[in-house]
Amino acid sequence: FEAGGQAGSDFWGIYPLEGGRMMLVMGDAVGQDIAGTMVSAVVKSACDEIFDRRPRELDPAQLLHILNDSLFRPNRPALTSCFAALFDPSRSEMLYANAGHIPPYKVTLRGDHLDLGVLLGTGPLLGDLSDPGFEVRTVGLSSEESFVFLTNGLLSVEDSNGREFGARGLQKLLRKQNSVEPEFLRASILEGLE
Repeated sequence: FEAGGQAGSDFWGIYPLEGGRMMLVMGDAVGQDIAGTMVSAVVKSACDEIFDRRPRELDPAQLLHILNDSLFRPNRPALTSCFAALFDPSRSEMLYANAGHIPPYKVTLRGDHLDLGVLLGTGPLLGDLSDPGFEVRTVGLSSEESFVFLTNGLLSVEDSNGREFGARGLQKLLRKQNSVEPEFLRASILEGLE
């Protein structure tokens, strides 16, 4: 995590659950300055409240539906993208649902380089529809791979010539790496942004 400024519309949270499971929630509210920040605060506070109650069973799509209900207003919707992922190490799988957010990258070690993939599937933004119908998808977990979760704040960083880092810049950087260790990937990405 690296802050992009004083008032941001990006948010994230990691929530431990029973049985060694963990829910990760990441998103980016639509709106500039304080408007986006307030929408993010609503979603993050709703997540904190939900997980403070220690839910026994809650899949990522159910979570997105609850968050959608907190934002949906027919005449003046508050919109945000959001990605929710439930990591379950006992089953070696991750369940996820996407509400219009940038899909995370799945990086897999293949010899001395990384293969890139994205987690497919998306849905409407939170707050856009009264019944958005979010879907749960499942992907296996392996020690030979990691996931890179991001918001557009990472992609919109510009160099001194005004060129954005962009998705291609991130993909190019990731393909050059030779490790899927999260700390290594994070350091490599931040160094590439510098």
